[in-house]
Amino acid sequence: MTAYAGFITTKGRSGELGSPRKALGYITLGAADANGTTVSTLATTDTITWTNIIPGKFKVIGGAIWGVEPDVHATPTGTLKIGNSDDDDGYLVTTGEAVGLSNSLAEAWVRKFDGALLGTTISNGSIVLTPVANVATIGSGKIWIELEVEGV
Repeated sequence: MTAYAGFITTKGRSGELGSPRKALGYITLGAADANGTTVSTLATTDTITWTNIIPGKFKVIGGAIWGVEPDVHATPTGTLKIGNSDDDDGYLVTTGEAVGLSNSLAEAWVRKFDGALLGTTISNGSIVLTPVANVATIGSGKIWIELEVEGV
């Protein structure tokens, strides 16, 4: 098991109640990141965590993951889910669809959040990405996570 740390570029922050804010982070695949960490594979035992990307007592009202294709194999196998320590697919439930293109083009992709935790108040501000199926051939570039949060 490898536990990777995602980079946070914009943390969710306090604001007026009912006023949505954005939080943004990324992970680099296939090459060394600023800390010298290389994500060269993603297996079902791995996790990527964006620790404290949003403050506690917020609710995630929307979000998406996007970027380079994580699995660039001609027949991709990798699938992902996104949640937190309480519910590992609370924000993005895996659909069983591989996160790569069957024609192996290294194009961008987007998956919008669809999990049961959307709109619920959370106490843990960390977001965790977990592969559900192993990635056959890892892509190269950044995968971004974007959260739309609201104070409660």
